[in-house]
Amino acid sequence: MADTKNKEELVPLRIDRIPDPKADQDVFISVNFKNIIVRRGETVMVKPAFKKAWEESQRAMYEALDFEQSEMQKNPN
Repeated sequence: MADTKNKEELVPLRIDRIPDPKADQDVFISVNFKNIIVRRGETVMVKPAFKKAWEESQRAMYEALDFEQSEMQKNPN
């Protein structure tokens, strides 16, 4: 009998490249002390937890940018 408990289905993850040719195109993602590096511009198969961590980090970043912008509009000094 195959051990399906340890085999988690993989999902595709693609992270957009940064247009700057000098920019680092590698992205480090860590979940529960397990680490991966994803090359920007390539579609890779990852465990769902890594994809979720990446998506949550992007959501948090955009929320922080939105908050910063709204605070700057309230107090332009």
